[in-house]
Parts: sequence; C-alpha cells; structure tokens
Amino acid sequence: MDVLRAMQRDANCRDAFVDELRASRGLNPVYDRSTDDLADRLRARYPDDGHARALVTRMAHALQAAEMLRRGDAAAADLFVKSRLGADGMQVFGGLPSTESLSHIVERASVIRHQGPQ
Repeated sequence: MDVLRAMQRDANCRDAFVDELRASRGLNPVYDRSTDDLADRLRARYPDDGHARALVTRMAHALQAAEMLRRGDAAAADLFVKSRLGADGMQVFGGLPSTESLSHIVERASVIRHQGPQ
C-alpha cells in the first residue's frame, strides 16, 4: 500500500516507474499490452486498498520482465513474459507453459549439471 500511496501522492514517482517500463516497449507484444494496462491501473483512483497487493505484484513482474527483455536470455525472457504477464499467467514459481526452449532454459539455470545413469 505504501508504494501506491507514494505514486498517488507524487505523480512523478508513478511516471518514473512507467517510463522505466516503456524503455522495453516493442520487444514483446504481450509485455506491451500488459504494461499499457498496468500504467492505466496506476493512474486510476480506487476507493480502498483491496487491490494494492495484486497491483504491486504486477509491478514487480513487469519490472522483472523489462530487465529480462533488455538484458537477459531471449528465450527465458519470452517464457517469463508469457508465464507472468500473459493471459494464461500461472503466477507461481515453476509453472511454465510448454515450449521447445524450456530444456535449454532449465539447463542454463541449473547449478548442478546432471548426467544420465552411469
């Protein structure tokens, strides 16, 4: 709630956050739609704080996606956007849609390299 109160108290705070997200515009259409919707929600006035946790969670996912799209592995960024910002967003760690690049992403992220039975 403090995050949203700060953004309502000072529009420059909200605008700075939205500008940071817009720096990644054009890199992924799902990201673009999601961040446009988020910007609209951040400008809206709400009668209570019931929406705060969900909105701040969306802000965190959008900022993660922006960083991944600009600086991360393209396949991992695309999968993150689909799984966290897309219409079928699973919103939980480990819940990912099926994709050909999944095994590459898992291998890249593995700390311990597993080898088959010996």
